Amino acid sequence: MAAALTLSPAVKYRSWNADLRWAHWAAYFIWLAGASLIHRITIKNLNDWDAIILPTAFLLVGWGMLTIWRLSFVFGIRQTLWYMLAIILGFFVLRSENFLDTLKKYKYVILILGLILAVLTFFFGTYPGGEGPKLWLGFHGIYFQPSEPLKLILIVYLAAFFSEKYYLKFDILQTILPTLILVATALFILVGQRDMGTALIFIVIYIGMLYIIFGKKRILGIGAIIVGLAAVTGYLFIDLIRIRFQAWVEPWLDPQSGSYQIIQSIIAIAAGGLFGSGFGIGYPGLVPVPHSDFIYASIVEETGLVGAIALISLFTILLFRGMQTAIRTNSKFYRFLASGISIFITFQTVLIIGGNIRLLPITGVTLPFISYGGSSLLTSTLSLFLLTKISSTPKTEQVRATQDPISLRNITVLLSTAMVLLTLVTGWWAIIHSSDLQLRQDNPRNLIASRFVKRGSFLDRNDYKLTTNTGQIGHYRHEILYPDLSNTIGYYDYTYGINGLEAKYDNYLSGQAGYPSFDTWFNYLLYDQPLPGLDVKLTLDLDKQKILDTMLKGHQGAAVVMNASTGEILALASFPSFNANSLEENWQSWNSDGTSPFLNRVTQGAYPLGELLSAFLIADNNSVLKDDFGTAASTNGKDLCAVGESSPELWSQAISQGCRSALKEILNDKSSDVVIQALSRYGLNASIDIGLPLNKTQELGQVENWQELLYGVNRIRVSPLQVAYAFSVFSNTGLQPTPALLSAYKTAKDGWVASEISQGAQVISTETAQDISRLLASEEISGWEMSANAQDENGTYSWYVAGTPSLGSSNPLVIVVVTEEDNAEDLRWIGRQIFKLVTES
Repeated sequence: MAAALTLSPAVKYRSWNADLRWAHWAAYFIWLAGASLIHRITIKNLNDWDAIILPTAFLLVGWGMLTIWRLSFVFGIRQTLWYMLAIILGFFVLRSENFLDTLKKYKYVILILGLILAVLTFFFGTYPGGEGPKLWLGFHGIYFQPSEPLKLILIVYLAAFFSEKYYLKFDILQTILPTLILVATALFILVGQRDMGTALIFIVIYIGMLYIIFGKKRILGIGAIIVGLAAVTGYLFIDLIRIRFQAWVEPWLDPQSGSYQIIQSIIAIAAGGLFGSGFGIGYPGLVPVPHSDFIYASIVEETGLVGAIALISLFTILLFRGMQTAIRTNSKFYRFLASGISIFITFQTVLIIGGNIRLLPITGVTLPFISYGGSSLLTSTLSLFLLTKISSTPKTEQVRATQDPISLRNITVLLSTAMVLLTLVTGWWAIIHSSDLQLRQDNPRNLIASRFVKRGSFLDRNDYKLTTNTGQIGHYRHEILYPDLSNTIGYYDYTYGINGLEAKYDNYLSGQAGYPSFDTWFNYLLYDQPLPGLDVKLTLDLDKQKILDTMLKGHQGAAVVMNASTGEILALASFPSFNANSLEENWQSWNSDGTSPFLNRVTQGAYPLGELLSAFLIADNNSVLKDDFGTAASTNGKDLCAVGESSPELWSQAISQGCRSALKEILNDKSSDVVIQALSRYGLNASIDIGLPLNKTQELGQVENWQELLYGVNRIRVSPLQVAYAFSVFSNTGLQPTPALLSAYKTAKDGWVASEISQGAQVISTETAQDISRLLASEEISGWEMSANAQDENGTYSWYVAGTPSLGSSNPLVIVVVTEEDNAEDLRWIGRQIFKLVTES
């Protein structure tokens, strides 16, 4: 592991010029020297000891210490110093012949000192991180958590107390009450400190040791009830427990706040997969407190499910060896002490790992031997030194009936079952749900990995680059070359995430798709990085796009140019917009801007349809098309028209100028069903997926009349894309193609793979399409056009729609422009200029 950590920067940067890591080697040699010293002392001072316990513990300690160094240089130094202190403590403990008997003799003194230290935290307590629970006592930068050794002190006291009873009897007054009072006192202190995880460990230690001592199964049942009642009481009266419980039960409801830690933890585990990213290659620092509370997630991310199995197996070995030591000793004190230590180490492991994998609520306790924390490391290692000394004491195969080993075996089965469950749930996240979790928007690993691997670019239909990469490996930055398209292409930012087409086609752009699966898997196995990103070609025409942006700039609205035959989007503009290259400088101001620059009005705009509906209603009324237009569309008095004459004389004028009289004449006494049928037939309420966010599909429901649909509170609302989709039939002989923005995507094997082009469905007859295009024919442009106004409670909107004739055009187009202004006359002039420039380019 130390060697892999040293080489990991070279692997990440794929270059020997990277700054290799060396500092952790000091910790490695200190760890090796300390373990060797303890081994020599063990050989010299103990006889027939369990030779598996200490090597297993030291492997865990070394694994944890190097993981902490990998995560934090400062915490690594501190953990190494605490390790050295633990070695000194082990030196004296293992050399002392009467250390265990001394603990038994002075059990009350040790217990009182432990409780006093815990009480002192109420008056002098501090939190090393600044703001947090004040569970530590500090002196000149050295912090000690009294609740950690108090666990071991409790075990020593219980083992000594019960071992002094010659005839053990389950008697409330003589055997249970004295210990219950002391345990309740410790729990009162811990609850007052809000150290709920340690309080739960105390309860389990006490219940487990009572069961081992007396062998009565009802103790476990009563204990389970007590734990349940404690959990319910804590949920009702303690805010911290309530918050953690809610985050455990429904983490997906608040992934950015209350549940952020647990969500990021299981994402890290999912990122580890089967074999992990490799030592020093992953991004465990993305999980809050990775060196302490969530060090298990840090380890699994870089070692995978295989590493998780290895880690849990080591703790399971300690459980079995500890229980075997308890069974084989002929001393009641040693037996109770060994079993209590085994319960303490194993249950705390279950508690913290269970919190990391969402099997249990987060408790904030440390992972023994592994997590950063001097108090925890000293307590855990001292426990194992005691267990090793117990294993070297005289052994017997005969035990008293009151000390039936069946209770020890039952506890071992329960705890080992819990360890198996930890492994299975870890595999659930790391294997079964790995892909789902890694694709979440709040997983920044792919964004960070893109600093080391070039991201693919977007190209327009003529192969002009729209995005590119700048910088060097390890510092790549993704930029958009045509910022006016930021609303469409979106952004890919290490701070603000990913959206737009960048998100839609991220699998190709980031190198996660487009390669043979073996190549992708093997590259991740070696580097935990994707292969170089592949390019994506869009249907956009940059020349036409520039026309739209130039003509629409200064207005608030949207425009779209679509090939009416293929459905290809040739240009789309939304104003006001933003610049994806300057998110950091302007993020806050853009987010608070009332004009919503992040909104893509082409697909997300929800504008009243207004008199645009006339074209679709008259297309469905062949008898009207055959009538003499004459004065049928005129009305008495001044007409409400978007543009042109106030009292048109012809149907063609009334409809193309967006006159309300034409719409009223067509609908006349018709029901609202006629309008709803037209909306559905032409796709004005269709959900059109072109890879961009859409406005919510409108539910029209039952209405009394068509006036409610057009002018009521819940009036018909459409996006410019839906309008272009609907009007395309008039320029494409009645056929309606599916809109598309993707032209082709690149693959490693086949090169460019073209996207399928929709042939379209026949919505109206070719004759009807020709009639409508002739009806709306313009004298100013070589095609048909229509203007309209629409109102709602926020003001008036102006529409302009134009298209090439239904027949005779080799490149049929439809153009839609909308502004959030009452400027239909000006918009018609702008639209005509766009039409002329677009059709000529």
